[in-house]
Amino acid sequence: NTGARQRELYLDVDRRLQALEQSPSRMSGLPSPVPGVPLGGSPATAGDPSLAAAPAAGTMPTAAASGAARMPVTGTDQDHYQAAFDLLRNSRYADAATAFADFLLNFARSPLADNAQYWLAETFYVRREFEQALPEFQKVIDVYPTSAKLPDALLKIGFCHDELRRPDAAREALLRVTRDFPDTTAARLAMQRLERLGRPGG
Repeated sequence: NTGARQRELYLDVDRRLQALEQSPSRMSGLPSPVPGVPLGGSPATAGDPSLAAAPAAGTMPTAAASGAARMPVTGTDQDHYQAAFDLLRNSRYADAATAFADFLLNFARSPLADNAQYWLAETFYVRREFEQALPEFQKVIDVYPTSAKLPDALLKIGFCHDELRRPDAAREALLRVTRDFPDTTAARLAMQRLERLGRPGG
């Protein structure tokens, strides 16, 4: 059962990364053609506004790409975000966590900051570090209350509580997803996990 859950965690991130890789660029601020429609992955993250077309390998002028502990503040926020995301996509989760944290420090006012915060949380989630992931997902909700990442962040808060054997907290977060974000993939996934959890005290 633990192995199956771990596989589910990794598949979830893989689906999200594939969806983002295949998403149309929204760096220009233009909306995606069909928000919420899956483009090769989870529709909850398809059309993510955070990614431009992937650059050629080795073209990102960032320290993160070379494995340095911190990225110098050179280049654009988009360059740094893409470099951090590439680390995540390449399963370099610890390096990605450092890169996203650096991004948030150096580009706090960037329109990509909410996405960076979400993916920072995911770097902990995929490594099953649920106690560390929880406050990072919560920051998406607290710091970026208008972010499109809210349903996914709230869903993952519920998942983290479930993994930490806190069924009441898990139900609370998952029920909020279904209430506040109905007709979304996040709500559908929340309902599936709620069914797995069963009734309180059951």
